[in-house]
Amino acid sequence: MAEAESAHGKLSKVDRDFDSTRFMILFWGTIAVVLVILYSISSIKTGEWAWQPFAHDIVRHTIETSQM
Repeated sequence: MAEAESAHGKLSKVDRDFDSTRFMILFWGTIAVVLVILYSISSIKTGEWAWQPFAHDIVRHTIETSQM
């Protein structure tokens, strides 16, 4: 069997061993770390910050339709 090569020459051992299982473990591990970081940042209580989607006047901020 021919040895795997890329456009840059022979593949290293790391490149040959990096299969889809290893990629998916790395992918989901990265996603988990990002979610933990985002959750921890959003859990920090610094003042009276709260998201309220209906805090503004909906009628005043809607786009008016043209009436002919």
